[in-house]
Amino acid sequence: MLEHTSILIPVLPGRAPYLAPALRLFADETPEVQIIIGAMDSAYGEVSALPEAGRLGDLHICQHDSKTAYHLRLKELRAQARGRFLVIHPDDDIMDPVMMAACEEFLLANPDYSAAMGRALRVSRGRDPSGTEAFQVSSYPVWSHEQATPRERILHLFQHYHHLWYSLQRADSVDLRLHHIALFEGDPMFSQYLDGCIPVAVGRTKVLEGIGFIRRLHDQNTGTRMGTQRDPNVFPHLMFNPAFSQRYAHFRELALDLVAGASMAANIPVDTESLREELDLRSLQLLRWGLFLERGRVEPGEEKFLANLRDPRTADGARAQKLLATMWSPG
Repeated sequence: MLEHTSILIPVLPGRAPYLAPALRLFADETPEVQIIIGAMDSAYGEVSALPEAGRLGDLHICQHDSKTAYHLRLKELRAQARGRFLVIHPDDDIMDPVMMAACEEFLLANPDYSAAMGRALRVSRGRDPSGTEAFQVSSYPVWSHEQATPRERILHLFQHYHHLWYSLQRADSVDLRLHHIALFEGDPMFSQYLDGCIPVAVGRTKVLEGIGFIRRLHDQNTGTRMGTQRDPNVFPHLMFNPAFSQRYAHFRELALDLVAGASMAANIPVDTESLREELDLRSLQLLRWGLFLERGRVEPGEEKFLANLRDPRTADGARAQKLLATMWSPG
């Protein structure tokens, strides 16, 4: 349950209004979560003035006058936090060096994860010196959109949406929901992330619809409410369980519908059939990452499937090899 969860949100001056939707979410759906806001400079007053802040019973706002002071205070907060500690970092430049080191160590140990997840939605995990588990969520432009081809722009959006699926299977969804609520509440930093791909008005409806669909799938297949109890078996078994294939096909069509809407809104032609194949290919690779990232080992019964993925002579292996050969390089 989430009563043993603490969530830290660093806030820079001028960004407090974008925090309001997330605070409303926490107040309405997860009042048992401890919220710690690390406010820099004038952000302290901005956060304190938010009506939503007054609705949170377990809210701590800490003021810092420099990045150094923020980093030092973050270490203290993590040591004092109750239970699991989630770090939400919308701004990479103020990232805690201790957390950064833990993330880098994890990413270096998992090159597949680093190569693809690091390009769109980064959900890094690690442990600080006290042994507390922490997640760091950040979003940033993968490349300069001015230099991207129309197909790259669409694939960028496509990959972003698919990784939302992957990420929601891997962690309690509170931190990720905060990220995506900010994304579609008009925050300019996040809005420009989809620069030219999809207008905010179009994206909000479609992506929130997609999040709801993913959450319903989780609830139906695990018997638990996503965000209140983590089921370590959700991924990768959920996506490729034979009984799940029909639901996955529904998700795939929903993702393609999102991409098609984005392409029309941006006046960029896109070959939906080729994207359908690409989604299936990426799904195979996501499964391969998930098998190792979630457990660090292969469970009984999975060896045959993994062997198929590794063997280019099999249908699954050929698709996986094609995916690896065609993945674009990071910006």
